[in-house]
Amino acid sequence: MDNIALVTPLKDEIKNIDRLIKSISNQSIKIHTWIILENDSTDGSKEKLSKINSIPNVENFEVLNLELPNKEYALGTKYASIIETGFNQLKQENYFESLDFIGILDSDIFVEKDYYKKLIQSFINNPKLGITSGRIIDEKGNYDLASKKWVRGGCRLWKKECFVDAGYIVGPSADTLSTAKARIKKWEVYPTDAIAISRQVGSRVNYSYYAKSAYFRGHTLLYMILKAIVLLFKGHPQKSVEYVKSYLIEYKNKSERINDVELRNYFKNYLVNKVFNK
Repeated sequence: MDNIALVTPLKDEIKNIDRLIKSISNQSIKIHTWIILENDSTDGSKEKLSKINSIPNVENFEVLNLELPNKEYALGTKYASIIETGFNQLKQENYFESLDFIGILDSDIFVEKDYYKKLIQSFINNPKLGITSGRIIDEKGNYDLASKKWVRGGCRLWKKECFVDAGYIVGPSADTLSTAKARIKKWEVYPTDAIAISRQVGSRVNYSYYAKSAYFRGHTLLYMILKAIVLLFKGHPQKSVEYVKSYLIEYKNKSERINDVELRNYFKNYLVNKVFNK
């Protein structure tokens, strides 16, 4: 069996719910479990979901209505905490041990019919593969170039053994943290030739967020400088300045950094790891 469990964070996505459900219902393989994490929607999403008891092609469907202190839309730690709630719910279910794959599907990402079939085939082809995702395109068919090399957080799938071994790391840029942890545990992580349609990746965040996330992970001043130079050469001076300014503020204030020793060392030595493809 190729039992897949998915968790989906959802806030104010009433315009996307039908399309999201259709993309799962049309999958060429059955989905074992789908948990939607509805968090404080005010556009009618909660009411719409309350009327849905089952989804075609999904064996177990559940909506968790979360009441959170922070009502604002937010990526970073809040997003990761919502995802963790879904994963913790899965761990409590009596079918958890029977799962083969565990994934995230954001509510604004719509996967092609063979999406999960292709991802599973990649795991079969390479037993060392721990995390994968498809490649993202926008509504006009333009590729998100980064997703040709980077496993995206909003439509990724873990092999169960990797998920248990490396876990899901809560924090800013949780996809980056979890990818690093999997690689530390000697799992391979790379994208698969499958297609997902989404709005532009990163369209809801700015480079201040990326800089703060980099500092939190433990990236060095040298990394920050090189990142800023790359942005300049790509013709983004404003983004470069924003990135440097935000990083230096975190550095000056000695802001919190991740307390996981393995991850701190990994990102401290990130440039070396990059050279040696670790």
